[in-house]
Amino acid sequence: LDEAQRTEAPDLTDLHRRLVDRQQRLSQHASALHEVHKPWGLTPFEVQAALLGQPAEARTPVRLTGPEQITREAADRIRDDLREFAHLGGFTLRPGSTPWYGAALRPPDQARHACDIVVALGTHELPALLHRVVRTAVATGLRPPRNYPDAVALLRLYAAVAQTLGRLDPAVYAAGPDRLAAAVGDGAGLSFLDRRALRKQARALTPGTAEPPREELHQALAAATAELAQWRELSTDQGLPRLPDDYPELAEIGAHCAAQLGRLGGYLPLAEDPADQLGELAADQDTAWQLPRLYQLVAGFAELGLTPLLDELARREAGPDLAAAAFDYAWYSSILDQMRVSDPGYAAHRGGALDEIASDFRVRDVQHLAANAGRVRRAWADRLRDAQDRHPLQARVIRKQAALRRRHLPLRRLLDQTSDVLFALKPCWAMSPLMVSQVLPATRLFDVVIFDEASQIIPADAIP
Repeated sequence: LDEAQRTEAPDLTDLHRRLVDRQQRLSQHASALHEVHKPWGLTPFEVQAALLGQPAEARTPVRLTGPEQITREAADRIRDDLREFAHLGGFTLRPGSTPWYGAALRPPDQARHACDIVVALGTHELPALLHRVVRTAVATGLRPPRNYPDAVALLRLYAAVAQTLGRLDPAVYAAGPDRLAAAVGDGAGLSFLDRRALRKQARALTPGTAEPPREELHQALAAATAELAQWRELSTDQGLPRLPDDYPELAEIGAHCAAQLGRLGGYLPLAEDPADQLGELAADQDTAWQLPRLYQLVAGFAELGLTPLLDELARREAGPDLAAAAFDYAWYSSILDQMRVSDPGYAAHRGGALDEIASDFRVRDVQHLAANAGRVRRAWADRLRDAQDRHPLQARVIRKQAALRRRHLPLRRLLDQTSDVLFALKPCWAMSPLMVSQVLPATRLFDVVIFDEASQIIPADAIP
């Protein structure tokens, strides 16, 4: 009773304030960590766990510009599309990896059209054209062409000769078209009489009775001069320009091949001599058929803002597994950034700060537990003093009994007379079940009763 009067209240204000502050901060962060965010239906904890589960090689600095556009269902489709893109070789396409690199084959029918042209040109049309031109060159006394560019040059020469022969007499090539062109032109270097005679000769080479305009005649003679010079450069028999008998058919074959090459050139750049390139294209037709699907996938990725991620994966020549894992890392990282923007409470504390707060909480929690003994003693003292104030006679009986050396009141009588102060003085009792049934009255006296080895107690002995 005297000790209760001397027990002072411990000063725990600062300790409790810091402890509650740390507990609230940790609780707020825990709540934010498990708050579900839309449209993904994910919590920051789940996102962080997913990031920790990604392999090290999947980590990328790329972030998605619109992660809110990608729901969990959309993410599943993107993973499948990225895996398909990788299986189709989309991340390993390089200028030297396939002759079809950069080909503008969008719908599948363009791929089929391009492959048909490649096969037709490479296996039949271009070799047949070259064979015909070689045979024609030999027949007209010209050096045979060695490749397609030479054959095209020869066909152009034949076309120019055909145009000249349509405007001038075939004898123009033997009449010295260079002097005739000079005379019809400004006549520089020629005397008056020579110029007059040559102009008359030139007019005689034009078919029909109507005299052509002077400028038109000059252009025709200048063209004939250039054709004669080119013919002599290629000639093997010193003959004059002339057309082969099968020229119309040959010109038609050449125009068809040029048109086919023009159509193919609309899909991808062609070399000057396309023979070898056509062979490479024909040998790799599978890539041509894959390109439309690759372009379709790339367009879908671009709509979702995944182009920077595709560039990163292409630099690494990613396979299907790495592509899917890298997307997950970029997507989850972007979601986490978005969560930090929408929830400042979650973003306020990073790992190091949280560790420091948790460490401080543990220290102060231990201090709080250590201070509980003083708080309990103070609560006990307050309750006891209150009981003494309300029941002073009971307190005097207890003091009197405490002063006696013998002839104490039996416990049951003492309990009957001083129960209020006695229970405030000693709120916790330890007794055997037999003593409880013998001493304590059949009423509720304690908030909690604990039976040790309760199975060994007979119910009749445990009942007061």
